Amino acid sequence: MHLRYLDLSRTCITSLPESTTTLYNLQTLLLEDCPCLEKLPSTFGNLVNLRHLSILQARSLKAMPLHIGKLTCLRTLSDFIVGEDCCSGLKELGSLSYLRGTLSISKLENVIVPEDARGMNLSGKPNLDGLSLGWSEDINDSKDRTSEKEFLNMLQPHKVLKELTIRCYAGAEFPTWLNRPSLPNLVFLTIENCKKCTSLPPLGKLPSLRVLSIEGMASMRSMGPEVCGDGSSQPFRSLETLNFKNMVEWENWSPCEAFSNLRELSIKNCPKLLGNIPNHLPSLENVEIDGCCRKLVVSVSSFPDRCKIKFEGSEGVVCGREVDFSSLKLMHLSTISEFESQMKVLITMGGLANVQKLVVDGFKELTHLWSNEVGSFPHLPSLRYLEVSDCPKLVSLVAKGQLPPTTLKELRIRNCNNIQILVEEDDTANSCGNSDDSSRSHDLRDLYISNCPSLKSGELPTTLQTLWIWSCPELESIAKELHHNSLLKSIAISGCGNLKSLPTGIHCLSHLSNIEIRDCPSLDFLPDGELLPANLTRLRVDSCEKMQAVVNRIHTCTSLQDLRMAKCPRALECFPEEGFPTNLTSLQIDDSSIAQGLFKWGLHRITSLKVLKICDVTSHLVSFAQMKLPTSLIELTISKFPNLEYWSPEGFRNLTSLQVLEISNCEKLASLPKEGLPPSLRKLWIIDCKKLTSFPTNCLPLSLLRFYIDRCPDLVEWCKKERGREGSTIARIPHVVLA
Repeated sequence: MHLRYLDLSRTCITSLPESTTTLYNLQTLLLEDCPCLEKLPSTFGNLVNLRHLSILQARSLKAMPLHIGKLTCLRTLSDFIVGEDCCSGLKELGSLSYLRGTLSISKLENVIVPEDARGMNLSGKPNLDGLSLGWSEDINDSKDRTSEKEFLNMLQPHKVLKELTIRCYAGAEFPTWLNRPSLPNLVFLTIENCKKCTSLPPLGKLPSLRVLSIEGMASMRSMGPEVCGDGSSQPFRSLETLNFKNMVEWENWSPCEAFSNLRELSIKNCPKLLGNIPNHLPSLENVEIDGCCRKLVVSVSSFPDRCKIKFEGSEGVVCGREVDFSSLKLMHLSTISEFESQMKVLITMGGLANVQKLVVDGFKELTHLWSNEVGSFPHLPSLRYLEVSDCPKLVSLVAKGQLPPTTLKELRIRNCNNIQILVEEDDTANSCGNSDDSSRSHDLRDLYISNCPSLKSGELPTTLQTLWIWSCPELESIAKELHHNSLLKSIAISGCGNLKSLPTGIHCLSHLSNIEIRDCPSLDFLPDGELLPANLTRLRVDSCEKMQAVVNRIHTCTSLQDLRMAKCPRALECFPEEGFPTNLTSLQIDDSSIAQGLFKWGLHRITSLKVLKICDVTSHLVSFAQMKLPTSLIELTISKFPNLEYWSPEGFRNLTSLQVLEISNCEKLASLPKEGLPPSLRKLWIIDCKKLTSFPTNCLPLSLLRFYIDRCPDLVEWCKKERGREGSTIARIPHVVLA
């Protein structure tokens, strides 16, 4: 009865029980992001002390309850949903004098009596600084909506209003209170999908307006000086951001030259817009024009020198100076003529010399980025980042006899089905940059390639530091040798089924610290008896069936800290006497032969180990008393031990630093130690251990903060009962998930 704060957000409740309204002292009720909530209690008006009610994103709620006007202490009301009954309930808002912040009113199509707008008394709410008025978007066109204009005219907000949104209004004209400076403090105005309005009010009279967004006014064809307010001194004097979007019939814009403080201008999907945009924009910092008529004239020379400009598909560019395009994105070009058209505009603007970042996506006819053919890129002397994707006819980046940009540092290629080689070699130099011709030297540092099924081979620049190749099933070789790639730091290869061997010379790479190889079933990792790089700190090998003799050479990697081996049945010829590097901090083994070798050698020898994840599907271990673990462990995962039945105290006794324990898929495990789990434990996961039915008394430490059980039906039921028992350990755990 003394509850004051109740948060039921992000739950799947469909309704609240009527008894909720007996919480007479409740001050805050949060029901945010409850998509299934359909109604509130009918006696909701009994919560007379309620001050804050939020129902944001409660999309299934059909209406507000009756008598909400009794909640005269209410300060925060996020949404008011108008019901379909004969009484809209809007008059209930009239008595809520203390409302503050932002109020959203939706489903206004259900208003029957326009005079309800006066009963809301918005002009008498001086603390309400945000208002959103919305009609539903999917209303039947046959419905009579003539009263909407009358309703909106009667709804006069208080002059303190700072933010206003009008959405899906069906009137032909906007309310009269937007036609005069009756909102002197309005800063943000959004007009969205008001499809029957043919013109805008004189918004230039709003002295504090900083952000104006107009979207989806499908009937407006022209915008003239009347929007600025005829005869107004300094119209739009505070406007900084102006956005237009989805204005499908808009043809003419004859603006007043009144945007002296405008910093951002965006015009998107206005396909019929012709003529000019404002010429005098001295404060402009960003301009974006996308999906507009190609005859729209944009005078670049009128923009300030440091203005950032983004155009998509516009030929009407008038250039009086060079424009600094540091980033260029070309997307979804289906013909060479489209590409040539865009290049003509960009070359005219003189900005290509400064392009540092280039993204090419969905160019259907592109065969080479740089070649002598029509539809090829010009010289880009400053290019540092290149991303190419979804270009189905691309066979190489650089044609034979051509030069790629020597400044390029990062290259990303994905989803190019026909690319076979990155750079076509000529007879005088190779693509590695090993030629004596300094003009062919490269500075490429990072190379990422994914989903290129025809890629077969390539050579690596000597400057390369990161190599990442993913899902290239025909790849046969990444290079002939690696002796010259002394700067290489990281290699990651996955899903390359035809790759049989890495290049020779890998042991010479003194900077190579990370190797990750997955799903390469034909790969023999170390050719000709080579050793691993001496400075390797991270090695992960997964699902490489033919890989041999990796484990036998791991002891030479004295810097190795993170090791993962999984599903590599031939990686171990015989477990080495030297064992594993004792300075490992993270070890994950999902391979029976390696796991069993580790048990015999003694995992406790790895004295720096903090994270251990081990899986052994053929293990005969019945108890972990047979295996000593490093006392330094902080996180331990034991998975798929089919014969493990119990965990004796010896298995945990020395793990005084253990904080995270996960036990999964141990189908015979029936008990945990009676002496309890380590007192340092913070998180415990138990998954798919169906024979576990309960925990011994005091088994769970008081330090436990998170407890997760899944697919252990008997144990879940036991935990539910324990949770309800006062003073039990489970009842004291802050976060418990029983799935």
